[in-house]
Amino acid sequence: MELRLLRSILLISLITLVAGPASAQEFWSLRRETGGDAVALQADSLSALQGSEEVRAEGHVVLRWREFRLLAERVTFRPGDGVARAEGQVVLEDGDGNVLECSRLEINTVTEQGEVTDGSLWIAREGYRVWGKHLRKTGANSYTVQDGGFTACDGTWPSWRVQARELEVELEGYLVGRGAAFWVEGVPLLYTPYLLFPVKRERQSGFLFPKFGYTSTDGLYGALRYYWVISDNADATLEGRYRSQRGWEERGEVRYVLAEGHAGRIAGTHLWDRLRDAHRYTVEADHVSRFDDASRARVQVNYAGDTDYQRDLGDTLDDRGVQRTRSFAVGTHDVGAGSLFGLAEYFQSLTDPQGEVLQTLPQFGLLGRETPLVGPLVWSPTVRGTRFWRGQGLRGERLEVVPGLGASGSLGALGLAARSGYRQNIYRVDDEWTARGGADAQLDAELTLARPFGAVLHTLEPRLSLQWEEEGRGGAPPGFDHQDEFAHTTTASLQLENRLLTDTGLRTLAALDLDARYELGASRWLPLRGELDWFPSDAVSLGAAGEYDPGVADPWLSWSAQGDLRDRRGDRLFAGYRYLKQEAGYLDAGLEIAVRRVLTLQYRNRYSARETQILEESYGAQLHHPCWAVQVTYSRNWQADENRYDHRYYAQLEIAGLGRLGALKGLLP
Repeated sequence: MELRLLRSILLISLITLVAGPASAQEFWSLRRETGGDAVALQADSLSALQGSEEVRAEGHVVLRWREFRLLAERVTFRPGDGVARAEGQVVLEDGDGNVLECSRLEINTVTEQGEVTDGSLWIAREGYRVWGKHLRKTGANSYTVQDGGFTACDGTWPSWRVQARELEVELEGYLVGRGAAFWVEGVPLLYTPYLLFPVKRERQSGFLFPKFGYTSTDGLYGALRYYWVISDNADATLEGRYRSQRGWEERGEVRYVLAEGHAGRIAGTHLWDRLRDAHRYTVEADHVSRFDDASRARVQVNYAGDTDYQRDLGDTLDDRGVQRTRSFAVGTHDVGAGSLFGLAEYFQSLTDPQGEVLQTLPQFGLLGRETPLVGPLVWSPTVRGTRFWRGQGLRGERLEVVPGLGASGSLGALGLAARSGYRQNIYRVDDEWTARGGADAQLDAELTLARPFGAVLHTLEPRLSLQWEEEGRGGAPPGFDHQDEFAHTTTASLQLENRLLTDTGLRTLAALDLDARYELGASRWLPLRGELDWFPSDAVSLGAAGEYDPGVADPWLSWSAQGDLRDRRGDRLFAGYRYLKQEAGYLDAGLEIAVRRVLTLQYRNRYSARETQILEESYGAQLHHPCWAVQVTYSRNWQADENRYDHRYYAQLEIAGLGRLGALKGLLP
């Protein structure tokens, strides 16, 4: 008893020495060393209770230790063990900007553990808020919550929240909820007995929210994804999908960075298709390596286990319309005369017999660049060897040797260039050798003109070319590709590039490109090409392109036109038409209307004029909110082989801080 009284007298004496005489307008302070950390306490009023080792602070109390600051109306502090009890508008802040607000707090300034009543925790960097009737601070960055919830939506009445019987929060770790219900605008929508969510910016392994949907072809659809952080330089997404009409599909994707300049991804899918009673799969890979400024390599794989995979399971018209895939491996190394290269390509046909597809396995050589010789004279040697292979039909090897000489110069604003060479092809087909070669030459003259018109700059670049090629000498080429074509032709071509640019920033206002070619030997015009683009404002873009052959009865070989209009409110109208002679003619148009600031309606139609058939049509509505967005779409997609439409329904919910819940990718732009 006497010892306690003595301690109290010493404590009061220390307060008096540090703070001086009491005053209603003055702040009192106490500073002691507790657990090796400096603790500072200041308030309007400080007192030590007789017979107790406690200090009582009242009025604008501030308690500081380490990077923490505690604000309250009343605080009782025990310097011996570092325990503080705070009441009345309690606020606890840390060095990272996280803020705990509550009506009552008891905390140990040494262990940083404590008890909270009616508290709310703001996690600053991630933008989350956690609250509950009873919180326990279990460590410097960890809390447990009873009868509480959390949200990533600002405001005293958040648009969405999760209410849970129990929460565990680890800053820079995970938030674990038990007995959780998901609420939107005060309405409970989903209950889950267990919830796991990362509370940090760094990557974290864990399950992502599932996806759901329905189509008339595949039936009900569901997908569950798991994100796996393998290491600092690699991660993966593993996904299980269920289609009620077809069965289970597994998908995996791995992304990696081996070293600076060496990165890629590998992905694969597998489906046991009940409709076909067969295994179906795809393999994808893309790896890029940059060894130094001169050496590079890339490998890309796109392969489907069956040719109908894209058509049956593709989401969009473009996916289902793929006719072939390309896989390749290429490596290049720059040298003085050009680039040494090696290339192997494999094409998978999704429409024609695979055995008839011509492959280049492999191709290698030197692609020459213009290298100075003497004065204005340059040379550009190209040597290329190719092995052509296919399961059925003609195959063999070809060696191309193309030495080229050239020179360039100028006469005032007129630029001149001349080039000549000889192309020699050597073939081996069915163990028989043959060769064919021919000379060619080209003369170019180009001019750049510019003239300002007020705030607009007009540039005109005409280019005139004269090209000659002889039919060649030697045996008949096998006709693997266009490099086997030798024709006696003399062609004159005129290219015009017109630009209207702003005088400040040189933004393109309009562009017109024309290409006219005339074959002198046959006295005929070759197909004319043209392209027009017009940008009258940042909100409007118009364009057209075409290829016209004046020598045939139906002269338009292809043409297209498109336009895109937007306004500040968010409305958008776009339309385009593409025509390809004897192959396709279809319209692609759509509309987005911002009915209100929070609601957007969408429509898209892709119509085939050739088949007088709607290929794809979709309707959508998107409801916006600062904390979430809901998009609902309906689409019908024409299945030509089955002569019917596939009807698809999608609902997508995006929530701030939580990613996507129940989402499927829609078809709207």
